Amino acid sequence: MSLRVQLLLIIAGKDFYELHSSRVKTRNTHGTGCSLASCIAAELAKGSPMLSAVKVAKRFIETALDYSKDLVIGNGPQGPFDHLLRLKNTSCRQEAFNPSDLFLYAVTDSGMNKKWGRSITDAVKSAIEGGATIIQLREKDADTGEFLEAARACLKICRPHGVPLLVNDRIDIALACDADGVHVGQSDMPARVARTLLGPEKIIGVSCKTPQHAQQAWIDGADYIGCGGVYPTNTKANNLTVGLDGLKTVCLSSKLPVVAIGGIGISNASDVMRLGVPNLKGVAVVSALFDRECVTTEDQEVTCCAKGDAMNSKMENEELQVRVFLIVTRI
Repeated sequence: MSLRVQLLLIIAGKDFYELHSSRVKTRNTHGTGCSLASCIAAELAKGSPMLSAVKVAKRFIETALDYSKDLVIGNGPQGPFDHLLRLKNTSCRQEAFNPSDLFLYAVTDSGMNKKWGRSITDAVKSAIEGGATIIQLREKDADTGEFLEAARACLKICRPHGVPLLVNDRIDIALACDADGVHVGQSDMPARVARTLLGPEKIIGVSCKTPQHAQQAWIDGADYIGCGGVYPTNTKANNLTVGLDGLKTVCLSSKLPVVAIGGIGISNASDVMRLGVPNLKGVAVVSALFDRECVTTEDQEVTCCAKGDAMNSKMENEELQVRVFLIVTRI
């Protein structure tokens, strides 16, 4: 048995679209129609136009069909359509995204590791030993094979410690190594497409500078947003500075947890944390971790400082939950 997703779409009785796809040879087609309709309805509920909603739903069905085409469940002529992309994968993240788990957010940088003579695995291991609770793998200069090898090696370190591993930008790398999620920028693959490809359980973060960016990230199914640069920084060229006022504006317009990014260090982190916006869950301390000789020591020292600031803020305002994310490179 094989199935090809072919759709005829008529909008408002005048616009006609014919959407085709390649044929997927599989017996696991039970539930494709209901899943297609549900996905279209969900996209429309998020504010997508009809044509866009249908295209996203179509792509999701194609991806899920191909993913589950070789599954063997039961003895009947028709098998289940794996709409959650989870029946054959037992290594994916078991729990839903929880912003409170992101207390220390460390992002790798190959340039800094090279400067201090560290391998990527040594850097990740040291960061986790120092208290990092999530790792973002950012390797802008690595080729695909090298990046994939590094991601798989880092995943072997992160998984036993229960530390999620996110991949910066590269959806293909995240899929190939079964990472826990991705972080994308405004010029990268849209979060909506990333969600379709990665499935519902993976973590997706989006860099945002405006309320419009934040609103779109929520519509597209992101889990959190990064907002910045809050202060001027040398770690990313031509990076627009939004300032504390811009950060607060984005936070107030966002339905998602927010992490502040850009030019933030121990000297000004408390100013950011005192904005008093409930969904501002932490700050990004650029280069404060990996651009040091001893990653573990720096990690522990900033953690102690962050915990102290968080405790003081909580005492001042019990409704303000402060979490510090350590971003140690550009985002």
